[in-house]
Amino acid sequence: MATSNISVIVQARGDFLSITAYEKEVFEFIKKSGETQVSNLPKMMWGAIPNLKNANLVKTYKKTIIPWATKKHTFVEAILK
Repeated sequence: MATSNISVIVQARGDFLSITAYEKEVFEFIKKSGETQVSNLPKMMWGAIPNLKNANLVKTYKKTIIPWATKKHTFVEAILK
């Protein structure tokens, strides 16, 4: 029932992007897992991230995992809790 809530929120914001059922499933997975690395998501879910970003449902950012390392990893987090 929470997946139908997503469509209502997207329409209320004025974003008339169509969210597919699989994108709703990916959003629920990201929302349940909290902040997670994109590389830790199942590979099939990676393709839904740009559409969820365009709908302002998730945000992505880069940060270092280890304080002394210079390499940054991409993380994804649900904006709506």
